[in-house]
Amino acid sequence: MLPELVSVQLIGMTEEKAEELAEEFYRIMLDDPYAARFISPDVVQARLRHSMQQWIISTLTLKGDALLAFAGRQYDIGNIHSRVGIPASLVLKGMRIITQSMLTYIQSLPLDSRVSILMQKYVSVSIQIASELMTYAYENYQLNEAKNEESYRLYNLIGNPELERGKQQAALFNWENGLIYALVSRTNNIESYLLNDSEFGLWFRHKCGQYFGQQPEIDKIGQLIEDIDGMLKKDVDGEGNELELIQSLLSDIRAKTMIINNLFSSLFDDASRLESGKDALTKLLNRRFMSTILKHEVKLVMANGRNLSVVMLDVDHFKKVNDTWGHSAGDDVLRHVATILTDSTRPNDYVFRYGGEEFLIVYLEFNPHQTLSFVEAIREKIHSTPCEMPDGHMLQVSASFGVSHFRGHPDYQQMVDEADMALYDAKNSGRNRVVEFARKR
Repeated sequence: MLPELVSVQLIGMTEEKAEELAEEFYRIMLDDPYAARFISPDVVQARLRHSMQQWIISTLTLKGDALLAFAGRQYDIGNIHSRVGIPASLVLKGMRIITQSMLTYIQSLPLDSRVSILMQKYVSVSIQIASELMTYAYENYQLNEAKNEESYRLYNLIGNPELERGKQQAALFNWENGLIYALVSRTNNIESYLLNDSEFGLWFRHKCGQYFGQQPEIDKIGQLIEDIDGMLKKDVDGEGNELELIQSLLSDIRAKTMIINNLFSSLFDDASRLESGKDALTKLLNRRFMSTILKHEVKLVMANGRNLSVVMLDVDHFKKVNDTWGHSAGDDVLRHVATILTDSTRPNDYVFRYGGEEFLIVYLEFNPHQTLSFVEAIREKIHSTPCEMPDGHMLQVSASFGVSHFRGHPDYQQMVDEADMALYDAKNSGRNRVVEFARKR
């Protein structure tokens, strides 16, 4: 801790210097072509400069009793930078710029040497702590995102893992039966029954790597296929096809194909767990893949200048449905709404069950007017299409909608938050309506 007089002096210096430090920070960053991909002069002027001034002041005037709140804030900043896609190296460069500028400023002042050293140490340690907290957030976020992105890639490639597993198990079984017949009938064309050239072998060679990435099971399966085909080629080159030789060969091949089946079943067991990326009740995407999708779409819209909108909707008076008709009827209502949403959106749009009775739609490349027209049509369709209750009663359902459009901010969470605020306004102003987010002046 700094002595009180030194602390007061540093606070005054920091508040006086913060604006100049922020200016220098963004001047250097905007001159860096790599950093300029993530920020622009307009964004710096409108939002970032003031935020940076406040960050400098809070970091360099940190008091012990504010440490927990400070730590939480740095972790949040690290998460935001990760969501936006700003590399950690740029953040660390920024920290170095601020540290060096502040240290140079302190060294230029006519201070007692002991006071100067204390201040420099305090500045260095404070910014280092902030860096460590942000980096920790980066590591956690990037690890989770890497898992989700890989899962989403696999989710897209394999629409039905169980069906694909069954098809490939059948292909392997058919190859084995064909081989047995060929060996028993003493065909002279055994090389046409190589596993690598079979339907299963072709699937493994061209699709399996794309589905599952670099998994150790894939290398093991590849080696077993080579071993089996090597055994068959050796048998072709050998003399005679005695019954004992055939039985021994089939026994060895059967043992290896069983291992192959077990290995690729293990891969598909992992793939089946991706159902956690899909809501079990409505079969819509759940929130697991939301960050992966929205981060990707924000990058695209920033690159191509097209439109992106987020819509939040909430089933009106849903608690009353559960209380009156029971939770099973509530599930029917959610499935009913999910079906309307799926039928009323394009295949390239995204529909999520956000949680409870809330849903989220991501509209791609519709301008704001088009988006509002489509959302209004969905609202009307929900309201005009009753849901049948267990006793045959036709229940009229309605929903409230909040809409937000991409306006240049690289953090997708801002759009989600804005749509949520607009939804709150829709519910408070009478429900069964669409409200577009408008920034309050």
